Amino acid sequence: MNLKYLLKESLNGFQKAQLSVVASIFSIALALVLIGGYIIAQTNLNNLVSTLRNKVELEVFLNNSETEYKLIKTSIINIDGVSSAIFISKKEAADIFKKEFGEDINTVLEFNPLPASFRVTLEREFKESNKTAIIASKIKLIPGVDDVVYRKKLLEFIDSRSKFLTSVSLGVGGMLLLVSFGFVVNTIRLAIAGKRKAIETMRLVGATNSFIRLPFIIEGIFQGIIGSTVALGIIILCFYIFSKFISSEISNIIFLPTTFVTLILGLGIFLGWFGSYFGVRRFLK
Repeated sequence: MNLKYLLKESLNGFQKAQLSVVASIFSIALALVLIGGYIIAQTNLNNLVSTLRNKVELEVFLNNSETEYKLIKTSIINIDGVSSAIFISKKEAADIFKKEFGEDINTVLEFNPLPASFRVTLEREFKESNKTAIIASKIKLIPGVDDVVYRKKLLEFIDSRSKFLTSVSLGVGGMLLLVSFGFVVNTIRLAIAGKRKAIETMRLVGATNSFIRLPFIIEGIFQGIIGSTVALGIIILCFYIFSKFISSEISNIIFLPTTFVTLILGLGIFLGWFGSYFGVRRFLK
Protein backbone atom coordinates (compact mmCIF):
# COMPACT_ATOMS: atom_id res chain seq x y z
CA MET A 1 0.00 0.00 0.00
CA ASN A 2 1.40 3.39 -1.03
CA LEU A 3 2.33 5.47 2.04
CA LYS A 4 2.22 8.69 0.02
CA TYR A 5 -1.35 7.94 -1.03
CA LEU A 6 -2.41 7.23 2.57
CA LEU A 7 -0.94 10.50 3.85
CA LYS A 8 -2.51 12.42 0.96
CA GLU A 9 -5.95 10.92 1.62
CA SER A 10 -5.63 11.59 5.34
CA LEU A 11 -4.72 15.24 4.78
CA ASN A 12 -7.52 15.58 2.23
CA GLY A 13 -9.90 14.58 5.02
CA PHE A 14 -8.82 17.70 6.93
CA GLN A 15 -9.51 19.95 3.94
CA LYS A 16 -12.80 18.42 2.73
CA ALA A 17 -14.58 18.21 6.08
CA GLN A 18 -13.10 20.97 8.21
CA LEU A 19 -16.12 21.32 10.50
CA SER A 20 -16.23 17.61 11.38
CA VAL A 21 -12.45 17.57 11.85
CA VAL A 22 -12.66 20.51 14.25
CA ALA A 23 -15.47 18.75 16.12
CA SER A 24 -13.36 15.58 16.42
CA ILE A 25 -10.30 17.51 17.62
CA PHE A 26 -12.46 19.40 20.12
CA SER A 27 -13.95 16.15 21.46
CA ILE A 28 -10.47 14.64 21.90
CA ALA A 29 -9.16 17.80 23.57
CA LEU A 30 -12.15 17.99 25.92
CA ALA A 31 -11.82 14.32 26.86
CA LEU A 32 -8.09 14.75 27.54
CA VAL A 33 -8.65 17.89 29.63
CA LEU A 34 -11.04 15.92 31.83
CA ILE A 35 -8.74 12.88 32.02
CA GLY A 36 -5.65 15.08 32.53
CA GLY A 37 -7.37 17.02 35.30
CA TYR A 38 -8.27 13.75 36.99
CA ILE A 39 -4.67 12.46 36.71
CA ILE A 40 -3.25 15.67 38.20
CA ALA A 41 -5.79 15.70 41.04
CA GLN A 42 -5.23 12.03 41.87
CA THR A 43 -1.42 12.29 41.69
CA ASN A 44 -1.32 15.36 43.91
CA LEU A 45 -3.81 13.87 46.35
CA ASN A 46 -1.56 10.83 46.73
CA ASN A 47 1.44 13.13 47.12
CA LEU A 48 -0.34 15.17 49.81
CA VAL A 49 -1.25 12.01 51.75
CA SER A 50 2.34 10.78 51.46
CA THR A 51 3.70 14.15 52.64
CA LEU A 52 1.41 14.15 55.69
CA ARG A 53 2.45 10.60 56.54
CA ASN A 54 6.13 11.48 56.26
CA LYS A 55 5.69 14.26 58.83
CA VAL A 56 4.48 11.80 61.45
CA GLU A 57 7.28 10.87 63.88
CA LEU A 58 7.34 9.12 67.23
CA GLU A 59 8.74 10.98 70.25
CA VAL A 60 10.09 8.50 72.77
CA PHE A 61 10.66 10.05 76.22
CA LEU A 62 13.10 8.42 78.62
CA ASN A 63 12.78 8.12 82.40
CA ASN A 64 16.31 7.12 83.27
CA SER A 65 19.88 8.29 82.99
CA GLU A 66 21.10 9.41 79.58
CA THR A 67 24.04 7.03 79.93
CA GLU A 68 21.81 4.12 78.92
CA TYR A 69 20.52 5.74 75.75
CA LYS A 70 22.74 3.61 73.47
CA LEU A 71 21.13 0.40 74.72
CA ILE A 72 17.66 1.90 74.31
CA LYS A 73 18.50 3.11 70.80
CA THR A 74 19.66 -0.38 69.82
CA SER A 75 16.39 -1.86 71.10
CA ILE A 76 14.35 0.71 69.17
CA ILE A 77 16.27 0.23 65.91
CA ASN A 78 15.83 -3.55 66.13
CA ILE A 79 12.05 -3.20 66.00
CA ASP A 80 10.70 -4.09 62.56
CA GLY A 81 9.51 -0.97 60.73
CA VAL A 82 11.79 1.55 62.47
CA SER A 83 13.92 3.53 60.01
CA SER A 84 15.97 5.71 62.39
CA ALA A 85 16.16 6.94 65.98
CA ILE A 86 17.83 10.27 66.75
CA PHE A 87 18.80 10.88 70.38
CA ILE A 88 17.97 14.29 71.91
CA SER A 89 19.67 14.97 75.24
CA LYS A 90 18.21 17.13 78.02
CA LYS A 91 20.51 19.99 76.97
CA GLU A 92 19.48 19.69 73.31
CA ALA A 93 15.82 19.63 74.39
CA ALA A 94 16.42 22.89 76.32
CA ASP A 95 18.05 24.43 73.24
CA ILE A 96 15.06 23.44 71.08
CA PHE A 97 12.69 24.96 73.67
CA LYS A 98 14.66 28.22 73.64
CA LYS A 99 14.66 28.33 69.84
CA GLU A 100 10.88 27.78 69.61
CA PHE A 101 9.72 29.91 72.59
CA GLY A 102 12.54 32.42 72.99
CA GLU A 103 13.01 31.58 76.68
CA ASP A 104 15.75 29.69 78.49
CA ILE A 105 13.95 27.03 80.53
CA ASN A 106 16.87 26.87 82.99
CA THR A 107 16.39 30.56 83.74
CA VAL A 108 12.59 30.36 83.97
CA LEU A 109 12.42 27.31 86.27
CA GLU A 110 16.02 27.32 87.54
CA PHE A 111 16.33 23.69 86.38
CA ASN A 112 15.74 21.65 83.26
CA PRO A 113 12.63 19.40 83.54
CA LEU A 114 12.75 18.31 79.91
CA PRO A 115 13.51 14.59 79.54
CA ALA A 116 15.95 13.05 77.13
CA SER A 117 14.19 11.53 74.15
CA PHE A 118 14.42 9.89 70.77
CA ARG A 119 12.89 11.14 67.55
CA VAL A 120 11.89 7.96 65.73
CA THR A 121 11.00 7.75 62.04
CA LEU A 122 9.34 4.73 60.47
CA GLU A 123 9.75 3.04 57.13
CA ARG A 124 7.25 4.18 54.54
CA GLU A 125 5.07 1.06 54.53
CA PHE A 126 4.69 1.23 58.33
CA LYS A 127 3.28 4.77 58.41
CA GLU A 128 -0.30 3.61 58.91
CA SER A 129 -2.29 4.04 62.12
CA ASN A 130 -2.54 0.35 63.04
CA LYS A 131 1.10 -0.46 62.21
CA THR A 132 2.38 2.67 63.98
CA ALA A 133 0.35 1.78 67.08
CA ILE A 134 1.95 -1.68 67.19
CA ILE A 135 5.45 -0.19 66.96
CA ALA A 136 4.64 2.39 69.66
CA SER A 137 3.41 -0.36 72.01
CA LYS A 138 6.64 -2.32 71.45
CA ILE A 139 8.78 0.73 72.19
CA LYS A 140 6.87 1.37 75.43
CA LEU A 141 7.92 -2.07 76.67
CA ILE A 142 11.63 -1.21 76.40
CA PRO A 143 13.18 -0.63 79.88
CA GLY A 144 13.95 3.05 80.39
CA VAL A 145 11.16 4.33 78.13
CA ASP A 146 8.63 6.53 79.92
CA ASP A 147 6.19 7.40 77.14
CA VAL A 148 5.71 7.37 73.35
CA VAL A 149 3.88 10.25 71.69
CA TYR A 150 2.85 10.63 68.05
CA ARG A 151 0.04 12.17 66.01
CA LYS A 152 -2.29 9.21 66.28
CA LYS A 153 -5.48 11.10 65.36
CA LEU A 154 -3.87 12.52 62.22
CA LEU A 155 -2.81 9.06 61.03
CA GLU A 156 -6.28 7.63 61.71
CA PHE A 157 -7.84 10.53 59.82
CA ILE A 158 -5.48 10.04 56.85
CA ASP A 159 -6.14 6.28 56.73
CA SER A 160 -9.92 6.59 56.85
CA ARG A 161 -10.15 9.44 54.35
CA SER A 162 -7.53 8.14 51.91
CA LYS A 163 -9.28 4.76 51.57
CA PHE A 164 -12.61 6.47 50.95
CA LEU A 165 -11.12 8.94 48.46
CA THR A 166 -9.29 6.14 46.64
CA SER A 167 -12.54 4.19 46.19
CA VAL A 168 -14.42 7.27 44.98
CA SER A 169 -11.52 8.27 42.74
CA LEU A 170 -11.37 4.87 41.04
CA GLY A 171 -15.11 5.02 40.38
CA VAL A 172 -14.94 8.56 39.01
CA GLY A 173 -11.86 7.75 36.94
CA GLY A 174 -13.44 4.66 35.39
CA MET A 175 -16.65 6.52 34.59
CA LEU A 176 -14.68 9.42 33.14
CA LEU A 177 -12.74 7.10 30.83
CA LEU A 178 -15.91 5.40 29.58
CA VAL A 179 -17.69 8.70 28.96
CA SER A 180 -14.65 10.23 27.25
CA PHE A 181 -14.10 7.23 24.98
CA GLY A 182 -17.78 7.07 24.10
CA PHE A 183 -17.89 10.80 23.37
CA VAL A 184 -14.85 10.68 21.11
CA VAL A 185 -15.98 7.54 19.23
CA ASN A 186 -19.45 8.98 18.56
CA THR A 187 -18.05 12.32 17.39
CA ILE A 188 -15.57 10.70 14.99
CA ARG A 189 -18.26 8.26 13.83
CA LEU A 190 -20.51 11.18 12.91
CA ALA A 191 -17.64 12.77 11.01
CA ILE A 192 -16.98 9.54 9.11
CA ALA A 193 -20.71 9.13 8.41
CA GLY A 194 -20.46 12.16 6.13
CA LYS A 195 -18.02 10.18 3.99
CA ARG A 196 -19.99 6.95 3.79
CA LYS A 197 -20.77 7.43 0.11
CA ALA A 198 -17.04 7.55 -0.62
CA ILE A 199 -16.62 4.38 1.47
CA GLU A 200 -19.40 2.64 -0.46
CA THR A 201 -17.85 3.68 -3.76
CA MET A 202 -14.46 2.30 -2.70
CA ARG A 203 -16.05 -0.98 -1.68
CA LEU A 204 -17.83 -1.24 -5.07
CA VAL A 205 -14.52 -0.92 -6.94
CA GLY A 206 -13.07 -3.75 -4.85
CA ALA A 207 -11.04 -1.91 -2.18
CA THR A 208 -10.26 -4.02 0.88
CA ASN A 209 -11.39 -3.03 4.37
CA SER A 210 -7.79 -2.32 5.39
CA PHE A 211 -7.26 -0.06 2.38
CA ILE A 212 -10.42 1.90 3.22
CA ARG A 213 -9.77 2.03 6.97
CA LEU A 214 -6.12 3.13 7.03
CA PRO A 215 -6.59 6.75 5.79
CA PHE A 216 -9.28 7.29 8.43
CA ILE A 217 -7.03 5.85 11.15
CA ILE A 218 -4.10 8.03 10.11
CA GLU A 219 -6.42 11.04 10.03
CA GLY A 220 -7.66 10.09 13.49
CA ILE A 221 -4.07 9.88 14.80
CA PHE A 222 -3.36 13.36 13.41
CA GLN A 223 -6.50 14.61 15.13
CA GLY A 224 -5.36 12.93 18.35
CA ILE A 225 -1.97 14.68 18.19
CA ILE A 226 -3.58 18.08 17.60
CA GLY A 227 -6.25 17.45 20.25
CA SER A 228 -3.67 16.38 22.85
CA THR A 229 -1.55 19.45 22.08
CA VAL A 230 -4.57 21.71 22.60
CA ALA A 231 -5.46 19.85 25.81
CA LEU A 232 -1.90 20.16 27.16
CA GLY A 233 -1.93 23.90 26.48
CA ILE A 234 -5.23 24.32 28.36
CA ILE A 235 -4.17 22.12 31.29
CA ILE A 236 -0.74 23.73 31.74
CA LEU A 237 -2.25 27.22 31.52
CA CYS A 238 -4.95 26.37 34.09
CA PHE A 239 -2.37 24.74 36.36
CA TYR A 240 -0.13 27.83 36.14
CA ILE A 241 -3.05 30.17 36.96
CA PHE A 242 -4.21 27.91 39.81
CA SER A 243 -0.71 27.79 41.33
CA LYS A 244 -0.72 31.61 41.62
CA PHE A 245 -3.70 31.56 43.99
CA ILE A 246 -2.49 28.99 46.52
CA SER A 247 -0.11 29.42 49.44
CA SER A 248 3.59 28.69 49.05
CA GLU A 249 3.39 25.82 51.56
CA ILE A 250 0.84 23.95 49.42
CA SER A 251 2.41 24.95 46.09
CA ASN A 252 5.62 23.16 47.12
CA ILE A 253 3.84 19.79 47.08
CA ILE A 254 1.55 20.35 44.06
CA PHE A 255 3.14 19.47 40.74
CA LEU A 256 2.62 18.13 37.24
CA PRO A 257 3.75 14.49 36.94
CA THR A 258 7.03 14.16 35.02
CA THR A 259 5.47 11.81 32.47
CA PHE A 260 2.31 13.90 32.09
CA VAL A 261 3.07 15.34 28.62
CA THR A 262 3.99 11.92 27.21
CA LEU A 263 0.92 10.34 28.81
CA ILE A 264 -1.54 12.90 27.41
CA LEU A 265 0.07 12.78 23.97
CA GLY A 266 -0.11 8.98 24.00
CA LEU A 267 -3.74 9.06 25.12
CA GLY A 268 -4.55 11.55 22.37
CA ILE A 269 -3.04 9.30 19.70
CA PHE A 270 -4.85 6.30 21.17
CA LEU A 271 -8.19 8.14 21.28
CA GLY A 272 -7.76 9.24 17.66
CA TRP A 273 -6.91 5.68 16.58
CA PHE A 274 -9.63 4.11 18.73
CA GLY A 275 -12.34 6.51 17.57
CA SER A 276 -11.44 6.16 13.89
CA TYR A 277 -11.10 2.39 13.99
CA PHE A 278 -14.47 1.80 15.59
CA GLY A 279 -16.05 4.76 13.81
CA VAL A 280 -15.33 3.41 10.34
CA ARG A 281 -15.91 -0.21 11.35
CA ARG A 282 -19.68 0.30 11.27
CA PHE A 283 -19.61 1.33 7.61
CA LEU A 284 -17.43 -1.60 6.54
CA LYS A 285 -19.95 -4.25 7.60
